[in-house]
Amino acid sequence: MRSKDFQKGSPGRLVNTQVHERREGGKLIETKGMAFVPNPLPPKLDWVTTLGRLWRVHSEAERNLGLLEGKASRLTDARLLHAPFMRQEARLSSLIEDTVATPEEVVLAEAGQPMPRVEALEVNNYLRALRFGWESELPLCVRLIKEMHKLLLTGVRGGKDLPGEFRREQNYIGNERAGFVAARFVPPPAGEELDRSIRDLEKFMNASHKEFPTLVAMALAHYQFEAIHPFRDGNGRLGRLLIVLWLRKQGILSHPLLYVSAYFERHKDDYKRLLLEVSTQAGWEKWLEFVLEAVAVEAASAASRIEKLLVLRSELVEKVTGQRRSILCQRLIDHLFSKPAVTVREVREVLSISETAASNHIDFLVEKGILDCLDDRAKPRLYLARSIVQAASDEE
Repeated sequence: MRSKDFQKGSPGRLVNTQVHERREGGKLIETKGMAFVPNPLPPKLDWVTTLGRLWRVHSEAERNLGLLEGKASRLTDARLLHAPFMRQEARLSSLIEDTVATPEEVVLAEAGQPMPRVEALEVNNYLRALRFGWESELPLCVRLIKEMHKLLLTGVRGGKDLPGEFRREQNYIGNERAGFVAARFVPPPAGEELDRSIRDLEKFMNASHKEFPTLVAMALAHYQFEAIHPFRDGNGRLGRLLIVLWLRKQGILSHPLLYVSAYFERHKDDYKRLLLEVSTQAGWEKWLEFVLEAVAVEAASAASRIEKLLVLRSELVEKVTGQRRSILCQRLIDHLFSKPAVTVREVREVLSISETAASNHIDFLVEKGILDCLDDRAKPRLYLARSIVQAASDEE
């Protein structure tokens, strides 16, 4: 990281730091350099002028969020759609970090199936952390952040990188082979600088802000978390996970149906560039515009995906309507939206029926093309609702 890249007015300061890098032959070498410590939020901007220029995109984001909330409030049971949206967020947020898992792999990992690829387990961990955070009564605080981080990294790659604990050494963003001297960005040193930065962010996330709207505050906080980079691994995923929790804690989102990771993934290069330009050039306005545009686009996309999933549900229910077992089959179809991969035992428990009856209901849905048996030699057999998996993962 070059100090000359940080222009006058950069929202932070450069401090001396060092890392220990292992060279060929195993020798440990200390390399000195500079780290960036962001100033506490909020930045000193002419907010009247800045918000004036952001008015159009902010209005669109608020309008689309309102339409999404209205659509969700009219659903008989919006919880029916929580799981499909959460899985999509887990998969796409992980994809930004080049962790690739198919929608089907995510569902099977969630069902506890052995996964040949660790990527699916990592996405499943993201899903667990997201659900934990959404259901938690804690404010957006260090304790909650650490607990979610522990869920995110335990048992997968990065599991040795202090799950649930802030880093104890300097890290950096860049190519590990090129080393520290070629780092793209170096966050605050571990210890006092990191601890002070994260405490300041915690205060900001739980304070009321009158000078700018909540969506703007959310975008500021996301930048700050990524600039602090408090963990050895998982910072990007956890920072994006905090966005939806922020919207929930602020009363903007009553159901977990909006995620901006899809937009960030489609514009991955811009996302990373604009984050860096805030640090180096105080590029706040472009960053805020980018995040607000992401909210506007993904809120509209979420509303469209709700319609698509509801149409699919109607089509599946129609296939079983009028049959002797139709009421229980409808209940099973609703369960498949939450968990598209099921066993006979699970269906027996969900519908409170005998194992024989559960097997008959599954066979009926297989006959109707709603369920597929993944492997008829497996014990227990696992059945998958592929149409639900596909509909939930298709991008608008």
